[in-house]
Amino acid sequence: MKKKTKCLAAAAILAGGLLAAAIYTRPRTIAQRYPFLDLDQCIQIHGYYSEGIQAEDTRFLITPEDPHFKEALRLFGSPAFRTKLGNLLPRGTKTHRYSEGDFQWIVLFRFESVLFPSKDTGTGDLLHVNNFYGDLTLYSDGETVQCGFSGQEPWTRDVMDIITLYPVSEQPPASSGI
Repeated sequence: MKKKTKCLAAAAILAGGLLAAAIYTRPRTIAQRYPFLDLDQCIQIHGYYSEGIQAEDTRFLITPEDPHFKEALRLFGSPAFRTKLGNLLPRGTKTHRYSEGDFQWIVLFRFESVLFPSKDTGTGDLLHVNNFYGDLTLYSDGETVQCGFSGQEPWTRDVMDIITLYPVSEQPPASSGI
């Protein structure tokens, strides 16, 4: 009888762990993960990207007036990001062995007067999405989450194709001397 009770307890613990893992890793869109952020209220998309070996970071800026602004918002609003179980472990330093065609980017979404669940109001870059050579990380409201989803590789390329259309010069234009 004791052996049967121990087996049932172990099975219940295992089932509970599997259920917790399934809930933790369930796919969620940005709207589901951060319901206080409405991507349609985003006033600017900006950030950095680099492509190729020893490439310098290039800034980009996409405003609502740009033809690809809505498409960029749609790209980020549509995937259901699955949280990785590795988030439960301590984070270390990331490295990447470069191979041909590699790229990385960080996309920042700027908002004005967002009401957080804590009833505080925030303005600024309230959502960050980082692609470190295929490893995705979402950041908002103090939460940093490594995640992924099916179809991620072509999606990261689609994002790269849009943001590379809007590079911003790091240097201000030269004065004409007048």
